[in-house]
This record gives sequence, structure tokens and C-alpha cells, in this order.
Amino acid sequence: GQQTAARTLELESGTWTMVDAVSLSESGQVVDVLGSPALVEAAFEVAADNGGLSLNSRGVTVRLGPIRFPVPKVIRPVIALSERYVAEVARQYVRLTVDVPVLGRVYEYHGSFTYRFEEEA
Repeated sequence: GQQTAARTLELESGTWTMVDAVSLSESGQVVDVLGSPALVEAAFEVAADNGGLSLNSRGVTVRLGPIRFPVPKVIRPVIALSERYVAEVARQYVRLTVDVPVLGRVYEYHGSFTYRFEEEA
């Protein structure tokens, strides 16, 4: 199956919502499709990491409608995500980095959030 999530962030510049859909590929990688409509797809290897999860990208694809363009390794971003839930404070902690060959780190964030599950109407 597939799990879809919407994350609403309150930023200084205003409210921003990130939509993604996560599924498991036939090869055992986690595939995260970002955007609505889908714009980017990243395939990850997943590992347990001190009570949390560690995800490292193995492929990135740009999606333009039905057309998919795998990003060549020489320019493909490397995405590293670690997250864990801390029950004592009921918060999810996350750290994400995006590094691009030759350019280096182009994006990074870390922090914590709360969440809730809602049934689709």
C-alpha cells in the first residue's frame, strides 16, 4: 500500500504544506513521492538506528506528468534522513540533509513536531 501525509509548517514567511506519499518498492526500498501533483520521487534504503530510522537515498527521479527522468548519479542529490519518536515528550524528531555532487550541502533542517492520524473523508 501507500501512506500519504501532509505536513503543515508555520514559517516566518507564512504557512507551507508538504504532501508526500510513501510506499515500498518491489526491491525493498522505501519510495517517497513529493508534491501534489507528484514532482519528485526518491528511493531510500532504510535501517534501524538507535531506536529510530535512518534513510539514505539511492535514486532520485523528476516526474513531469507521466514522464519520469532519473537524475544521473553525477548530479543526483544525496538525501539523508534520520527520525525517531520520543514517547516521553510525545514528539517526532527529524534531521534531513541534501548534498549535491560538486556543490556540497544545499539543504538541511532538523527539529521536532507532533502529529495526528486522520481518516480520509
